[in-house]
Formats: sequence, C-alpha cells, structure tokens
Amino acid sequence: MQFRPGPDAARYMLAGDGKPVAFPFNVRWLLPSVCGSDVAAWWVVWGLSWPVLGVSVALWARGMDASWPVSIAAAVLVLALPGVMQPQSTWPVGVDLPAMAMSAASAACFVHGNWLLAFAFAVWAVGIKEQAPIWIALWVWSPWPLVVLPVALIAYFVRRPEMDPITATPLLRRVHDHPIRSAFEHRAQAGGWRNFWLMVAGPDMAAGGGARSRLRSAPRGDRHGPGLPAARCACGGAGSVQRDP
Repeated sequence: MQFRPGPDAARYMLAGDGKPVAFPFNVRWLLPSVCGSDVAAWWVVWGLSWPVLGVSVALWARGMDASWPVSIAAAVLVLALPGVMQPQSTWPVGVDLPAMAMSAASAACFVHGNWLLAFAFAVWAVGIKEQAPIWIALWVWSPWPLVVLPVALIAYFVRRPEMDPITATPLLRRVHDHPIRSAFEHRAQAGGWRNFWLMVAGPDMAAGGGARSRLRSAPRGDRHGPGLPAARCACGGAGSVQRDP
C-alpha cells in the first residue's frame, strides 16, 4: 500500500524529523520521537495497537465484573468503531489508535488494582495524545488518571508550538485559529448527525449512560482501588472511546 499522508500525518512526520509544528501536534511528542519519519516503524506501532486495544478492553470489562462473553463483546464493539479504523490518510501515521490502546491498558490496570502499571500506561498515553487521561478517567470513573495531565503541559513548554507549512494553508489555518466554529461548519457540510462517522455515537453514548447510572449506585470494592466503584459493566461502558472531531 502506497503511503499518502493526510495533513495530520504530514505534521507528525514533520515532528518526527525534528521540525516545529503547531499545537496540539507539538505536545504529541512520543510517537514522532520513537518512530521519526520511518513509515515502517509507524506501521509496527499501528499494527500492534489493535491487539493491545482489544485485549485491554476485555480485561477492563472483566475488572468491572463482566462475564467473559460480555468482555469479548465489549472489545469487539470498540474495535468496530469507525473512529478506530479511521480514514486511510491516517494509516499508519496517526496517534488516535495507539492512544486508545494505551488508555485502555491503563484503565484495565486501574480496575484490577495495579496502580503502578496504570500510571505508567497513562503517562505513555498522554505522551501520545494529550486528552488520553480524560478518557481513562471516564473509563474507570475516577479522577486519579488526571494526575498525569501536567505531562502534556510540560511538553508544551519544552516543545513550543510554531506555525508549520501544513497548518499554514488557508483551510487548516482556519481550523487552527477557530477549532470549534470550523468543527460545526464541517459537521453541517458532512451531513451532521446523519454522517456515518457520527451515527455510532448516539446509541453508544446512551448505552454508556446506562452503565454510568449503575456505577453511581453500585457498592465500592476494595480490589478496584480507592475511589473506584466496583460495578457490573455492560458493553455500553466501551462508549468512552470516541474519535476526535
């Protein structure tokens, strides 16, 4: 397969070559530092992220007292999300899938009480994508994963953002300068909530909301660590993984 990078992939490649890039690509330093501009290395990371994500989601569900069939179903649900596969222009140079994998691994460790590994995976995840600790916190329903957010802040000051040639193009410059407004404009042009990439969000979030309501009323269990509710899970808990706009 011939590599045709999209704009995001092109900026990760620039970062891999040691060139400055715009925010938020400057704080997503880990994979560009490891893989550089070697597409083969990015393919290895992309390929390994799939089994890591699937196994981690299944283990997370087991830690939430789900049966093995339900845990496997949760893993299949997450792996089948359109935002996991993503457009071909993100293959293999992208951070969403590896960040999901590390986030799920961290969440699995949290619910099984392995806090050292949980925080290690969380630091790994935040180095890949800065929002990762927020999703981990939602998966385990605890503020503890947010402790690693300052890692992204430190990265911001160590790797200061600069306008790169990709972001400087008119369309991407508008996205950079007005991210919320341009996101709504894109959704309107793409068919809004009827768009295939967004259709999964509705039922998935509804199912996740049902799981969250059970979490609030469930007893706390010692093996889930301080502040982590020992609740039974439904596949809806997997709804915490979503694609960025």
